[in-house]
Amino acid sequence: MEVNLKKLLMFTLFGIILVANLSALTVENILLEGVSDENINLVKKTLDIKKGDVFNPEKLNLAVKSIYKIGIFSDIKTKIVSDDNINCIIEMEFAEFPLVDKVSIKGNDKIKLDKIKEQITFFAGQIYDPSRVKKDISNIKKLYTDEGYLNSTVKDSLIINNDDNSKEVAYIIDEGNKIRVRNIVFEGNSIVEDKKLKKTFKKTKERNLWLLRTGEFDQEKFDEDLTKLEEYYKDNGFLDYELLDY
Repeated sequence: MEVNLKKLLMFTLFGIILVANLSALTVENILLEGVSDENINLVKKTLDIKKGDVFNPEKLNLAVKSIYKIGIFSDIKTKIVSDDNINCIIEMEFAEFPLVDKVSIKGNDKIKLDKIKEQITFFAGQIYDPSRVKKDISNIKKLYTDEGYLNSTVKDSLIINNDDNSKEVAYIIDEGNKIRVRNIVFEGNSIVEDKKLKKTFKKTKERNLWLLRTGEFDQEKFDEDLTKLEEYYKDNGFLDYELLDY
C-alpha cells in the first residue's frame, strides 16, 4: 500500500490550520507569484524570511499584515507545503492594485468641476489606493453638504477597459435636490421668544416664495448661526444653556 506523505498546510492572515508541527519545519524555498518586478524587492524586504530559516507561523502572519500595509496589494494568498514534515515551501500569491490611467468625475451639474477636483487627492498615474479614494469621496460629500445638498451621494467605480486594459477611477455623484429652509422652529425655549432667537440667525433664513434664493441651506453658515445663538444665551446670563439637538 502506497502512502502519500505530502501534507498541505494552509496559512491565512487571520488564523493558522495546524496539520503538523510547523515550528519544526525549515524553509526550503519561497515562491512569490503575481508581484511585479518593481515591487519584488520591497516584498522580499518586508517579508524578511529566507531559505534555511526555521519556519515561524507568527512571523509570517505579521509579515503578511505588513505587506498589506504597503497599500499596493488587494489580496495575498499564502500556503505552506511540506513533503516530509522536515522542510517546507512557502507559496505566496499576490494580487496587485492596478495602475490607474484616468480619474473622472461624473454626475455633477450644480457644482463646478474645478471645485470638485480640489477635493480629490488621487490622480491618474498612481496605484489604486482604496483609502485615498474613500477620503476623496468623503471630501466631495462634505463639499455638497456645505453647499446645501444634504441628500447627495458619492460613490466610486473602478472601470477596466477590455479593449486596451486601461483602468479608470470614476467618482459618481448623485446631487439630489438642494435643501431649503421652510421653517426655523425652536423647542424648549420657555423664556426667550422664537422671534428673538430667529434674529440671531443672520445667515440662515426661512424660504420666501417671492424671493428666489432665500431659504437655501448652507451648512457652514448654519454652524455660524448656531454659534451666534449660543453667544446670545450666554450674553444674556443663561450660562447653563445647552443645544440638545437640531
